[in-house]
Amino acid sequence: MNATPIIFDDAQKARQRQRFAKNYGVYNALFHHAAQQIAEHFTGEINQPFDKVLEIGCRDGALSTALRNHAAVGQITQTEWSPHFAAMAKDGDILNKTAPHALPFAPESFDLIVSNLNLHWVNDLPGQLIHIRQLLKPGGLFLATMLGENTLHELRHIVTQIESEHHAGISPRISPFTLVKDAGRLLQHAGFSLPVASSHPVQIRYRDLLQLMDDLRGMGESNALVQRRKSFTGRHFWHKAQQAYQTIYGDAEGCIHATYDIITLTGWAED
Repeated sequence: MNATPIIFDDAQKARQRQRFAKNYGVYNALFHHAAQQIAEHFTGEINQPFDKVLEIGCRDGALSTALRNHAAVGQITQTEWSPHFAAMAKDGDILNKTAPHALPFAPESFDLIVSNLNLHWVNDLPGQLIHIRQLLKPGGLFLATMLGENTLHELRHIVTQIESEHHAGISPRISPFTLVKDAGRLLQHAGFSLPVASSHPVQIRYRDLLQLMDDLRGMGESNALVQRRKSFTGRHFWHKAQQAYQTIYGDAEGCIHATYDIITLTGWAED
């Protein structure tokens, strides 16, 4: 059997998540938006009770708070591997300090499993989805968001263009995000019934490329690829990138826009 390729540097991502936690109140808008998206599925669309709930990678607990406001949920178990976020977590009943790919629970333990913008950093996503499916009780629901294929497509275009013009070769700077159709196939392969993967774009307006890069660092969403360039990228590169970004993706007020493609995953465990 072939080993799962290691795409992301887990240690680097843990460090980024720690830094993110320290200033979460400044950079949490996208995560709270996605958490509300998950919770709104329980307003009219899904109305059954869920006695045992698992939230994977809870950060400050905003999703659990939203669930309690929208759904009939019982005991919530939260996982979180950043000590700063673990100290901030709220509205859960049990906190387990573990990484998202390590879920130390018995099979068929939960009626509902949710995760908000975590799964796009998991190295073995197919294996993770199979594991999640095994943790669900018969009739249980999995509902999650992750960043998808069109996320930061503007930035990917610009840095690829600048590197191809001014550098010998292109270095990986942005994650290889999952296509929404592939996400649906992965749910099916993992054994979920009624698998659904849908996406919607969120565009955020930035003053300039510097503010965009600061936002990515602040959100803990900056580069954590194993093959990322380790050397310093000079100011000349980013100056060229800012000019190109403004020319192609700028607006009349001189600002730029960046797309975040939020994929929502839904799947049920068969009775």
